[in-house]
Amino acid sequence: GRGIGMDVVRATVAAWKGDLAIDSEPGRGTRYSLTLPISLATMRVLLVEVDGQTYALPLGSVALVLRIDPEDHPGLRAAGEITLRGEPVRVIWLRGQLGQKARALEPGERLPAVVVRHGLVRLALIADRLLHDEEVVLKTLPVPEGTSPLVGGATFLADGRIALILSVPRLVAASGERAGALPPVWRQVERKRCVLVVDDSFTTRLLEQNILESHGY
Repeated sequence: GRGIGMDVVRATVAAWKGDLAIDSEPGRGTRYSLTLPISLATMRVLLVEVDGQTYALPLGSVALVLRIDPEDHPGLRAAGEITLRGEPVRVIWLRGQLGQKARALEPGERLPAVVVRHGLVRLALIADRLLHDEEVVLKTLPVPEGTSPLVGGATFLADGRIALILSVPRLVAASGERAGALPPVWRQVERKRCVLVVDDSFTTRLLEQNILESHGY
């Protein structure tokens, strides 16, 4: 990079208590050396909310983000699965997996879901809310006693809050034990008009979805 981009690198390295050295030799080239503490590691995650707690899913394991209309997936109620691109995908309710009580579905509610993959297995994880993606710094943080075994660690978010990192391999391993059919409260609802939102930014897509849904789409 040049200009602002190089300054961002310098500021980020300094914030992580690292060092940036530039060695330039005329006619040969320039070497940029970035030195960071070995205890640091970064990961891009997708943040979701379940029962008021923020959880993080490694973005490298996320295959798809969508909102599920239960009326479009009859198998959701019967067998706890949906069909994506002609293939069945098991649905996991994160509330149930994390030990929280199920909540009633509102009329016309579309379920926020994150499809994750591990090997050849895909799971659709139902959360209360989809938040945004964020790059986080991973450190060894104490996980509170009684935390679900599905939690693989914790991290500080940009706003200072702590997010618990969910382990996708553990979710896949546990999916055979506690699969998720729909909660007992289920009401037939009138179908809403659908709008397809296309954008290369997840945050922008989510914002546009929220605006459209607030207007009845």
